[in-house]
Amino acid sequence: MLIEERQLTSSPKGHCLHNTQVFSDDDSLIVYDTRNDDSQIQTTGSIEMINAQTGEETLVYQVPHQNAYGPGAGAASFSPTRKSIMFLRGVLNCDQQHPYAFNRRSGIKVDIDQLKVAQNLDARNIVEPLVPGALRGGTHAHQWSGDGNWISYTYNDYLLDELSKQQPDKNFNRSVGIMIPDYPVNITHSVDAENFSGSMFSILISDLKIDAQPNTDEIFAAVDECWIGTDGYQTTSGQWQRKAIAFQGCLYDELGKEKREVYIADLTQCFSREELMQTVGSLTSPPLVPKPIQQRRLTYTKYGICGPRHWLRSSADGNMIAFLSYDENKLAQVFGVSPKGGQPYQISKLKAGVSGPFNISPDGKYIACLSNNNVWITDIKSGQAEQVTFHQQHDKAVGSVIWSNNGNFLAYNRYVKHADGNTYLQIFLLKLSDH
Repeated sequence: MLIEERQLTSSPKGHCLHNTQVFSDDDSLIVYDTRNDDSQIQTTGSIEMINAQTGEETLVYQVPHQNAYGPGAGAASFSPTRKSIMFLRGVLNCDQQHPYAFNRRSGIKVDIDQLKVAQNLDARNIVEPLVPGALRGGTHAHQWSGDGNWISYTYNDYLLDELSKQQPDKNFNRSVGIMIPDYPVNITHSVDAENFSGSMFSILISDLKIDAQPNTDEIFAAVDECWIGTDGYQTTSGQWQRKAIAFQGCLYDELGKEKREVYIADLTQCFSREELMQTVGSLTSPPLVPKPIQQRRLTYTKYGICGPRHWLRSSADGNMIAFLSYDENKLAQVFGVSPKGGQPYQISKLKAGVSGPFNISPDGKYIACLSNNNVWITDIKSGQAEQVTFHQQHDKAVGSVIWSNNGNFLAYNRYVKHADGNTYLQIFLLKLSDH
């Protein structure tokens, strides 16, 4: 495999890539936020994009009134079908008493023909009367569906987090949800930054149990999801499930220890207004999962999902869901499983294991990831891996390796020392041929 590597950015600031979908639909642009470390969303106030050919950097959005406590912005991605950028932003009234938090953020969209004009995607409403389709907390790690019309996210509930401070038995953990178009949500009593309208209707799709029982399929949290296939997957009956999400379900094993396994939520293509109106929840209970959504556990593995934090990934044809787990040497490797069920199988066999999030090529043939501080590409069918960068340990690579939509390029982050003596997170672009 022939590789041409190019350092795309060099300005003295962070250029932090999201874990997926950073290329525009025609692969001409790459979006990023200006964190110099992925823990710095609270203090990062700008989203930018860069021309992959010319290296020209352009400001997409600047958070108003950014301060040390927020609002913050980050985790930006491009729609796969149009020139729109989505990212998370903290609630706009962040200050020392009310700083940025997991349950105080939402999804924002900016169209690149109207840069700096922000649109709220999910509505937020933390006072009565609660409104169907509006959340009461914070969303993040948003991901576009293959057609660019729906959005998935993970969610933390502000109202129940506050309630749990007085009633610990009311604790509600992180969950997974989606935003659907055609049903904008209007919050008429929005009088401050805490409550606002949204252009999409938000629902939760993971069925959580506060008292999840050990050695059952009940889950107490759901995290780090992906859409299955560009257009869903084919079921065992031969029918197509057009919209489905795989997520990491958190459960208790037979010894009462926490463990994660792969779960699937099969979604209906069209929710009725009545079904959506019944999802509102209450001040003491979370938003409800619509009845048409079917949740099922997919994997029953020895170690569960293990290794560094990562998001599940699906092949474009929907035939495989990939995750990290331990091999016999307790190294994190990529494993695959069919959404129809069956035994998971090991894909990667990297000597140093996988060190972070990974992505599958658009043609479904390869997996790209970081291992031992360099980029590796693994052939999914054969398991054969090839190291495609050769950097020293002091040039630290971090985060995910992301494929372009045409599969000809990879983008990833690496720290580079600048002339001012500091190191900054820069974007590197790999051009692939003969792969």
